[in-house]
Amino acid sequence: KQWYQRRVRVNSKIGKFLLTEVPERVTENHIACLSLLLDLCDTVGLLCCRAREEDRFGVVQLSLPEIINTLTATLKTIEQIPIAATNVSHATLKRALQAFLYQLTHTYGASLLNLSLSTESATLVKQHLSL
Repeated sequence: KQWYQRRVRVNSKIGKFLLTEVPERVTENHIACLSLLLDLCDTVGLLCCRAREEDRFGVVQLSLPEIINTLTATLKTIEQIPIAATNVSHATLKRALQAFLYQLTHTYGASLLNLSLSTESATLVKQHLSL
């Protein structure tokens, strides 16, 4: 664990969770947490996308920069972990996060570029807009 913390800069709580996972011994708690994270990605993604039409007060739209920056930081953390390429849970979570970002870019379109996003987030949004 300490070796990973020295080599990987963690910017998200999900990234910190991933650093505690040992690839040789995936416990039931980690599997339950992974399942929870995957469900969370689906649910928050759907809520954010539905909010564009249903949220009359724009509460979700105000949180979009934070949501997208967290997604970007988590995806970056997953890519920096050496075991991520061979670990099924890391790959599954990465696909779920990318699908979440794709849903957001498909729903909100180029208007996401007008938000105050980090440079990395803006680059990732542009890449997903071109898909």
